[in-house]
Amino acid sequence: MSDATSINSVWDRRRWLTLGVIGIAQLMIVLDVTVMNIALPSAQHALRFTTVDRQWVVTAYTLTFGSLLLVGGRLADLLGRKTTFLVGLAGFAVVSAIGGASVARPPSWSAWPGSPLSRPSAARPSASPC
Repeated sequence: MSDATSINSVWDRRRWLTLGVIGIAQLMIVLDVTVMNIALPSAQHALRFTTVDRQWVVTAYTLTFGSLLLVGGRLADLLGRKTTFLVGLAGFAVVSAIGGASVARPPSWSAWPGSPLSRPSAARPSASPC
């Protein structure tokens, strides 16, 4: 009887741990979307796209997230959950480090001579050629 009780106790602890991990993962997703929505006005100003185009950014982000979630699930089926998790974690860390290191540098594409952003009127969208 005590073996059955200890097995149930371990099972209950594991279920609560699983629920906690899923809850933290959901929190990270919500935080990620919140950060994206907070950063969108700055990106809109820097890249000079319209408010209507901002919705396309959200849609593209959501579709990419969902697609990669499906691909990650399939890879987990093929390669195993632990391997997929560790490869994803390492990839995320590397890409985050590259993104963090790139913030200090201004975008090089904005200085190209043929770039629309290099024209004086690009700095002042309200300037008219007439």
